Formats: sequence, structure tokens, C-alpha cells
Amino acid sequence: MTRCLTLLLFGCLSAAVTDAAEWYVSPTGSDSNPGTLTEPFGSISRGQQVASAGDTVWLRGGEYAYSGTTGSQYAVLFNKSGASGAPIRYWAYQDETPVFDFFDYQPLERIRGFSVQADWLHFRGLELRGVQQTITNVNESWGIRVENRADNNVFERLDLHHNEGPGLFIVDGGNNLVLNSDSHDNYDPDRGGENADGFGSHSNDPGNRFVGNRAWNNSDDGFDFINSDAAVTVENSWAWANGYIPGTTTAAGNGAGFKAGGYGLNSGTFPDPGSVPRNAVIGNLAFDNRVQGFYANHHPGGIDWINNTSIGNARGFDLLNDVDPSIWPADHYLRNNLAYGNNSDLANANQSLIDDEFNSWNLRGASGRDFASLSRDGVAGPRMPDGGLPRIDFARLALGSSLIDGGVDVGLPFQGGAPDLGAFEVSLPGDYNSDGVVDAADYTVWRDYFGSPAGSLPNDVDGGVIGAAQYATWVANYGVGGAVANSVPEPATSILISLVPLTMIALLRD
Repeated sequence: MTRCLTLLLFGCLSAAVTDAAEWYVSPTGSDSNPGTLTEPFGSISRGQQVASAGDTVWLRGGEYAYSGTTGSQYAVLFNKSGASGAPIRYWAYQDETPVFDFFDYQPLERIRGFSVQADWLHFRGLELRGVQQTITNVNESWGIRVENRADNNVFERLDLHHNEGPGLFIVDGGNNLVLNSDSHDNYDPDRGGENADGFGSHSNDPGNRFVGNRAWNNSDDGFDFINSDAAVTVENSWAWANGYIPGTTTAAGNGAGFKAGGYGLNSGTFPDPGSVPRNAVIGNLAFDNRVQGFYANHHPGGIDWINNTSIGNARGFDLLNDVDPSIWPADHYLRNNLAYGNNSDLANANQSLIDDEFNSWNLRGASGRDFASLSRDGVAGPRMPDGGLPRIDFARLALGSSLIDGGVDVGLPFQGGAPDLGAFEVSLPGDYNSDGVVDAADYTVWRDYFGSPAGSLPNDVDGGVIGAAQYATWVANYGVGGAVANSVPEPATSILISLVPLTMIALLRD
């Protein structure tokens, strides 16, 4: 067991100091071991027993298999909390992948792979698969179920798949963050695929956010926030091919990419009109879902839909609301959204209630020429080193499209004179100060970031530590976006010495 004096949560919080411990778990370990790197525990549950606020439980790669027809509905129960500024972290060790396999765990219960019933926990880099639906008189099981007023938890870089129910579902608790995670190929056969979403939040507590996630090949919906009595936000996430039995074209559940609200049609279940949650759907991409890309699902109030892209869905933005609008006004707000290739771009919209401007259907519409690519290649590919979504051309606007700068300022960051339409703001390779032109000022930014970690330089399309590749990109694009001088500044001598040989710089400029 080692000790450290720095707490980690979303980076380094150097002001927080504690005597935090590190524990180790391995599929080849034993719970009778002391939990060190050389003598690890054998189960994550044993790690929880010894962990305290601020501790890290490092999980070695390999398969943690659960089996048996007897046992608890909680394959793994997390009921010990961390603290503000001192979470308990359950993290994959280095670049290894801990795999929690539940295919053979089949007690006659409604199973949770992970039941999270505690606060201030941070899960990162784990794979969960195969949670089974073992009884037929109730609905689905869950990969991860957040419940019992579990607050302030982080679920990061998870891979949740082939569960007979949702990959991750927040039923109770607030201020939870689901970040850069994937949930796919989930299918509940006993309900014909009706309830196996990628991600869901039906919580009464506010502050739950889904950021940078992907949901695909789920038999029901990609994201489902029906009956959530507190506002939920989903940002910069992708959903595709939902609503089918995974791996087939056979219809299964509802088939929405983002089911962003709704309570069905029984107004007796609605909150008071003034308390209907106003969910936020910002910067997301939905494509090739069986029914809707984005769906309000009878929501008895408004939802904010901002800078989303819908491609190739039966209905792009479906604002269905058929309850009494005089009591339950569906006053949706839509700005800077982009729809292309859907059977209908905007469906079931009450134009007397919604506020929609600066969307593609309000302007000239979109054509295939507006996109850098419409090829789906790479959408399920590897993530960036920092866990971010793959950097591919699909659904991004092509340079020269009039939809660039076609939006309106809604308070979100943008480049150029106005926001672009859709989920992706066009960035010029080499435009490191984001002013819409590649010029000498961008060299200064590159110089200041030289040696910084991957992902730190704005508009970096190369990846890796900031150095020669980023300089080459800037040189190759110098002058794009405006009239600038033809001379290209050389890197400072001190940087050249540590960067690449002078001959290589000459080749780059040539």
C-alpha cells in the first residue's frame, strides 16, 4: 500500500491535502492479501471494505467473472461514500481494462451489475457486460443502477454492453456526471427490447449530466429521460442505430436516439405545470435511429434543443405533445440545429408554442455538399487519448458551407462571426487562437503550448504532445481563412533544438 498527498478528481486539486491510500485489486489476487501492488485483493468489494474518502482502488486488467443462481440482486453494491474533494476512486490501472462479466450471474432477482447507493465515488476505465434478465414478471435489469439518493458521482470512460436492460440508469440522486462513456448492444428479450436503453435518468434530483457519451445498437433508446422530475442535461454525445434487436434490422423498442423528456399521456402523473423539468440537449449527434433522432415524447413543457445534428432518422426532431397546451405548454426552444436526410426534419411541432429560429429548416435547408463527409466509418472507433469522442469528418460541415456562421449566439463558445449550425463548430487546422484565420498569431499560441500534453492546444487535429506535428499543420495551412503575409515565422532557436532537426523544419516548410 502506498501513500500520496494529492487528491485527484477532474484533474489535480492541489489545495486538498490528505493521507490518501492506494489499494490494488486483480482477477488473480485474493481477498486475504493486503491489497498491495504485488499482493492485490481479488474483488472490488474487498477494495470498498478498506477504502476511505480520498483513497484510490486500482483495478488491474482481466476478467472479473460473476456466476451462480443464488445470491443478491446486487452483484456489486457500493454503499460507502467518499467526501467532497476526496472521492473514493475505482479506476482502471494504467492502460489496463478491468472487465466485469455477469453473463453467468443468474439469481432469481432483478439484477444490478453495479448498484451505486453512495456519494462522491468516481469510476473510470471499467467494462461491464452481460447483466441478465432472469425473471419474467418484471421489467429489465441494469448494468449500473444509481439509486438510494446517490449524489455527486462520476462515471468516466466506461464500456457497458450486452446487458439485458440499460447500460447505466440514474433512478435517484443528483449532480452525477456520466462522462466519455459508451453503452451499446443492450437488449432485454423478455420485453421485446422495450426497456434496454443506452443511458437513462428518471431522477427526482437535479444536476445529472451526460457529456461526451455514445449510445448505439440498443434495442430501445440511446438516451431516455422520460419521467425525470428534475432537469437533465445531455451534451456533446452521439446516438445511432437504436430501436433494433442489436446486429439486425428487426424493430424492437421505441427507437429514439435522444428521448429527452415525457410522461406519457396520463396528466395525473405530471408535476405541477410550473415544475415540469426543462431538460437541455446541447451539441449532440443522432443518426440512423429507427424512429426519432431527437424526441420530446409528450413532454408537458419545454426542452432546450441547441446545436444538435440529426441525420438519416425517420423523424429528425419530433416534438410530439398531445396534452392540453393551455395547461401544459410545450414551449420548446430550438436554435442552431441541423437536420439532413431525415424523412421529416421537424415533426409534430406546435408552431404557436415553440420558439425556433436559426435552424437549418428555418434557413435554406442542408444538402450533402454541406458536409465534409457522410461516411459513418469510425463512429464506434477508438476514443481520443483523453477519452474524448473520435475526431472524424462525419457530420462536420465542409469548409465553404454557408451553414458555417449560420447560427445565433446563445451564450456558448464559437469561432468566427457566429455559431455554426449543428453539433460541430468548424475549426481550421492550425487556427490555434480560434479567430478564423491561420496566421502568425497562431504560431505564438503554438509556441506558448509547446511541450504541453495532448488535447491542450485549441483546434489541434494531430494529437500527442504539442510539438513538430502541430507546427507542420500550422505551416501547411498558413494563410487559410484570410489574406495574410506569405512569410512563415521560424520556431525560436531554443524550441528548434528540442523539437526536431533544422533539416526537418526545412522539409516541413517545403
